[in-house]
Amino acid sequence: MQMTSSEQFQEEISTVTAAEKYHLTPSYVARLARTHVVRARKFGRDWIVDEAALRDYLAKPRKTGPKPKRENGQQSKE
Repeated sequence: MQMTSSEQFQEEISTVTAAEKYHLTPSYVARLARTHVVRARKFGRDWIVDEAALRDYLAKPRKTGPKPKRENGQQSKE
């Protein structure tokens, strides 16, 4: 969902600013933009992200990954 540089977002935010505001890393925000998970446009070597799209993405519930397997048949202490 990459956009041309002439198109504008209603709420533009840089990857660094988004990372600080939403407690993420700049590289993670850039990866979301690069992989077209959120609306973004490239400005030089930086990404400008649509903040509304980023908020919508972060509001979606995430699936948890598989639980790690225990080695040597150890059971958890509860």
